[in-house]
Amino acid sequence: MNRMISAMGLAGFEADYFKALVNFCNAKGDDAKMPYWKEMRQIAKLKKGADGSYRETEKNVTASKEGLAYAVHSMQRQMLRLASESIERFEPQDRSVSSVTLTVNRECYERIAQEIDALRKKIVAMASETEDVDQIYYLNVQLFQMTWKLKKDEEA
Repeated sequence: MNRMISAMGLAGFEADYFKALVNFCNAKGDDAKMPYWKEMRQIAKLKKGADGSYRETEKNVTASKEGLAYAVHSMQRQMLRLASESIERFEPQDRSVSSVTLTVNRECYERIAQEIDALRKKIVAMASETEDVDQIYYLNVQLFQMTWKLKKDEEA
């Protein structure tokens, strides 16, 4: 890592950012990535001024594919927690929470996933046509495997 920093001519906050980025990419799992993610965000917000102090230069920072995935995973975990809390927090008429357990094959899964994508796009279109909005809702749909692939003899 240090040889790469030297070869690229990085110094100061650029070298620090590169180190955090490498550590972030090498970390296993979201919990291990978190400190490096925070460090990169902090570095990305600052620019060193003539007096030696740092100041924010951008309101929005574009993240790497890996960083974006981490941020999305973090947000999804938070939203799942809020969805769980909504069962106690809101009356049934103010929320829509349902579930179903299915037995399907890969082909059927793909068809269901396509339908979910189509439904999500339709719902987004409906919301974008809405005027005089007065609330924010979050739509969270999960379709995930509950078991490893079943073998024929185990199905019996």
